[in-house]
Amino acid sequence: MSENTDFYLKMIMQLIARQTFSAKDVADHVCPTKKSAKSIKAYNLCDGTKSQTEIGKICGIDKANCRKMIKRWELEGLILRVPHGQELHPLHIFPISEKLLPKG
Repeated sequence: MSENTDFYLKMIMQLIARQTFSAKDVADHVCPTKKSAKSIKAYNLCDGTKSQTEIGKICGIDKANCRKMIKRWELEGLILRVPHGQELHPLHIFPISEKLLPKG
């Protein structure tokens, strides 16, 4: 696909996702146990350009926990996997603001 086609498909996906999930709902699922900003940072890094290993390293999340977290998000419909070279990389339905981090 061309670069423009990928961009427009991502935009369409984000528009549909925003009608389905509120940003607060997504934030609550990304940080269900009210932990640190690491989860939101990891989720926002799921932009289709980075592998889950890269995301874990950037956020300081060990490989096993990062794999479980991203798999949970995939099962909840918050990310999908998109082709990037020979691999499938996680892509969020839309990025979320750190302002939505659970308090406490």
